[in-house]
Amino acid sequence: MAFHEIVGHERPLSVLRRGLASGREGASLIFHGPAGVGRRTVALALAQALNCPESPGEGCGRCGVCARIARVTRGKIEEGDHKGDARETTGHPDVRLIVPGKEEIRIDEIRALRQQAAGRPFEGRRSVFIVDPAERMTPEASNALLKTLEEPPPGSCIVLIASDPAALLPTVRSRCRLVPFHPLPVSRVAEHLRSARSLSGDDAALVATLSSGRLGRALAFDLDAYRAARTVVLEVLERATASRPRAHVIKDAEILGSREDDDFIGTSLETIETLLRDAMILRAGAGADLLVNRDAEPMLSRLADRVGERLPEAIRRVGLARADVASYVNRQLLLEVMLLDLSAPGVPARA
Repeated sequence: MAFHEIVGHERPLSVLRRGLASGREGASLIFHGPAGVGRRTVALALAQALNCPESPGEGCGRCGVCARIARVTRGKIEEGDHKGDARETTGHPDVRLIVPGKEEIRIDEIRALRQQAAGRPFEGRRSVFIVDPAERMTPEASNALLKTLEEPPPGSCIVLIASDPAALLPTVRSRCRLVPFHPLPVSRVAEHLRSARSLSGDDAALVATLSSGRLGRALAFDLDAYRAARTVVLEVLERATASRPRAHVIKDAEILGSREDDDFIGTSLETIETLLRDAMILRAGAGADLLVNRDAEPMLSRLADRVGERLPEAIRRVGLARADVASYVNRQLLLEVMLLDLSAPGVPARA
């Protein structure tokens, strides 16, 4: 995807275009912003702009060079000390992705980057190295990269992708130019989804809102899977908030936490929080047009009646659970306690 094909991000693209036009595009950059906002897409577009023979400084998005840069293949290392680790590669030898093998980006991967950066590009004008996410570099790997960031070889460009630059070593930040990325207006994402994914107006609005203006996340969003998961979550909430014995809580916690997957559990908790906020909107007497989950209004109305004035505290409680998931707590216990907190007060544990 060339610069001219990217939706939004006018400010970072303007910064990059000015640098390319002046010949001072910067060899060490930090693209920072929330996941799914388009940081890697722009990093690959920068690699195209640096190497495209048809439209130097902009990238055409159509020639063989641009197509190879955009073609990312995911797989695993087949041999050696890191056999089984994740690997991502582009179709171009001068554009390299450095990603965590399992949990982190190790020093030997950064040493390989330094060695390639010190040489001439294989066939293009510039070698481009994209470290994603840069927060996953070990301290040793970060320190090994410092000299290359400070005195980058003339034929190389290094892009560090990070959610929060504060998570990087200060010595790394000080050697790079920071390029911020922000979510797009939800209305703009919805408009793009209507044409790019042929979604209805309501479905496009739902996906855009749930993606919080992050176009990459919106384009990859599985709406059918979300609705199926939402049905399960609503059923769990209905049982949790009903005035009946709480013996079902352990089973429901098992349903929500049955997969050893932080992303799945985090998405379930995020869905619960969104549904409770919708219920609070209905309880406040606002119109259904303000709801995220407009198609679930009947169930949301019942939820609003059951939880009632406890809705703000319930939302706060789910928010705490979302934060706790990232702290490697006991998931099952966390979900059980959260569902008990959401239960109707004064109800016995068993009949």
